[in-house]
Formats: sequence, C-alpha cells, structure tokens
Amino acid sequence: MSSTIARLLWRAADGRTGELPVAAAGLTIGRASDCGLAVDSVQVSRVHCRIVGTDAGWAIEDAGSSNGTFVNGYQLRARRPLTSGDRIQLGLPPVQLEAEFVTEIVALVAPPDPRPTADELAAEVARLRAATAQLHQLLGEAQEREAAASRGAAAAAADVERAETELVDARDRLSEARTAIAELEDALATARGQLAARDAAERTELIAARDELETRLRELRKVQGERDQLIAVRGADRTRAEAAEANLERAVAQVSELEAEVEQLRRLVESRPAS
Repeated sequence: MSSTIARLLWRAADGRTGELPVAAAGLTIGRASDCGLAVDSVQVSRVHCRIVGTDAGWAIEDAGSSNGTFVNGYQLRARRPLTSGDRIQLGLPPVQLEAEFVTEIVALVAPPDPRPTADELAAEVARLRAATAQLHQLLGEAQEREAAASRGAAAAAADVERAETELVDARDRLSEARTAIAELEDALATARGQLAARDAAERTELIAARDELETRLRELRKVQGERDQLIAVRGADRTRAEAAEANLERAVAQVSELEAEVEQLRRLVESRPAS
C-alpha cells in the first residue's frame, strides 16, 4: 500500500521562506491571520486562494482576489488541478508570494504487532529481576554508606563538642594567667617602689654619717694643729706638753681610724646608684 502526501515550499516578498504540509482538507492562503498560510501584504487579499483536495488529487482556485492567482505563469479563471512541480504566484509583479507544490508517494507499512512473544516476556522478566537485584544491592550499599556517614557525623559532632570544651578551658586558663600576670606586675611595681624608698633612706643615712665623720675629722685635725703648737712651746710646760702629746697621739690614732671609716663610707655612697 502507498499514499501521496503534498507540501508547499514557499518564499515571501520580504525574504521569509518555509515549508507547509497540505492536508487532505486543503489549505487557505491570504492576508487574514486565520489562513493556513498568512501573507502580511496589502497586495494579498484576506482570503486570496485555496488548495483543496478532490477525488483525483489536489486543485487550486482563486477566492476572488484583487490581484489574482497565477500557476506556472497563467492567471486562474477557475479551479485548476495541481501536479507536483507546479509554481504558484500571488499578485502582480512584484510577486508577494511564490510557492512550489510538491507531492510525494510514500509506502504505507503495516505497524508491527505490539504484543510481545513469550520469549520476549521471559527475557523482560529476567531483565527486570536482574535490575531489581541490582537495585537492592545498590540500596543496601547506600544504606551502609548512610550508616557510616551517620557514625562519622556523630564522631565529628563529639570531636567538635570536645574541642569546644577544651577551647573554653583554655580561655579560662588564659584569663587566670592574665590575672596572675597583672598581680605579679602590681607586686613588682610595689617592690620597686619599696626598694627605691629604702635605697633613698639608706643613702640619706650614709650621707648623714659621712657628714658627721667629716665634722669629727675636722675637729681632730684642729686638735692635731693644736698639738703641733704645743710641741713648739713644750719647753714652757713639758709636763703639760707630754700629756697633750699623749692625747694628741690618741687623737691621731682616732683620726686615722676615722679617715678609714670616711673613705669606706665615701666608696659605699659612690657605689650606690642615684634614685
């Protein structure tokens, strides 16, 4: 068995092209939007022409257009049969639509029996069983992966909680360390103040002791001067001179001792840093 199908290969004046199948009910061409092939041109009537199906095939007829319908260069005056290769033109030059009517004979092939055979059904059942088994296997693997992921998530959550606890402990220890450092800094400042005060007091005491010894040293030197004067005049009073000389010798010894002490105090004062 065979059947003939028809197509219309068309080109409009604005350059648009297309291919349109022609059904057995026919095809209307014109400017109206509800035409099967609408041509947007004032040179084309609203319903310009029709392609209709007949018992003998297809035919074309003008629908009372203003500018006429032409087939192979001849203007239609009545219905005309169409054959494959006929050229159709709408309107006077410039032509608004040019089309070629094409027919094609196609063989009609009977559709295959959609019912499967017993072997095909058995093969399909086997395939479905294998697919089901594979799906069960994949489902089991997925469930195992999900369980492993759940365990891993639980372990990760425990690790996070432990890390957060350790972080809180570390922050507490850091706060305690900062407090201890502040207390140590305060204690160090206090100790430095006390040491500075003590050094200042000791320095004051040493300076006072040095001044006292220097005063005594000046007095003893004065006594020594007097002794020298007494020696010069001891002929006048030898007894008194000898007694004075003994006193002066003792005074000289004391002066020597005092000089040693003054020197020691001077060195001690000089070794102390100024506060």
